[in-house]
Amino acid sequence: MYQRDPLESRLATACRVDHTVIPQTVARFEFWFALVLQFALYYLNRSGRLNRVPGFENNTREQTFDWKEVHVACTLTVFFEVFYINACYKRYVTYYRQTRALFVQVMLVVYDLRLHLKYESAAYARLVHRYVLCSMLFFWERVNEERNISSLGEAIQDYKSQLLSEEEDVFLSGIDPEFRYLVTMRWSMEVLRDAAKVTNLQPSSAILAHKKLQVGLELMGELDDQLTLPIPFPYFHLLNVMVCVSLILLVICLGFANSHLSCIVF
Repeated sequence: MYQRDPLESRLATACRVDHTVIPQTVARFEFWFALVLQFALYYLNRSGRLNRVPGFENNTREQTFDWKEVHVACTLTVFFEVFYINACYKRYVTYYRQTRALFVQVMLVVYDLRLHLKYESAAYARLVHRYVLCSMLFFWERVNEERNISSLGEAIQDYKSQLLSEEEDVFLSGIDPEFRYLVTMRWSMEVLRDAAKVTNLQPSSAILAHKKLQVGLELMGELDDQLTLPIPFPYFHLLNVMVCVSLILLVICLGFANSHLSCIVF
C-alpha cells in the first residue's frame, strides 16, 4: 500500500497520478466513450452543424437542457456513490481488524502454552501450535480459492508440507476444503483438553487457552461469512446505471455550454 508523504507539497500531491484512481479510470472504455461523445457534441454545437438536425434548430442551453434538470440526478448519484464507497471502506477496515485480531489470538495461545507447558509437556504444546497454524492455513486457502493469488497459494502449500504429517494430509484430503480449518481447530482443542488431563496444567490456564481458540474460530467464521456475502449486485447495478445516466446528462449539458472550458471540466 502506498503511504502518503506528509512533507510533500499540496500541489505535488494534487498533481500526482501514480497510486490514484486516474490510471484505472483512463484505462476504461467508458471514460473515452463519454469523452469523445462530449467533444463531438460540443463540436457539432459550436460549428452550427447541429442546427441541421430536426428539433435542434434553436439549440440554446435553455431550450435543450438546464442544470436544474440534471441537479436531482447528479445529487442522487453522488449520494449513492459516497454511500457505496463508505460501505466498501468500512468492510475493508473490518477485514483488516478481524484478521489482525485472529493473528493476535493465535499468538496469545502460543504464548500461553509455551508459558505453562514448556517444561512439563512440550510435545502437547507443539501439537496444539501445529494444528492451530494448520487451521489458519486451511482458512486462507479457502479464501484464496476464488481470488487465485499465486504467491499466497505457494506460501500456503509450502507451510502445509512442513506442518502436516503424511497421515494427516491424507486424512484431510478426503474432507471438504470448506471444513478443513474447522477440523484442525477441533484437533487443537482436543489436544489441549488431553494436555490438561495428563499434565499439571492449571484449569484456569486451560480455560483461557480454550477461550482464545474459540475466539479465533469465531473470527474465522465471521471473516468467512463476510467474504461470501459481498455487497448485493442489485445495488451495485443500480449505482452503475445512475452513474451512466448522470454522465450522459452531463455530456449533453456541457456539450451545449458556450464555454471552451466545458470539455476540460468534463
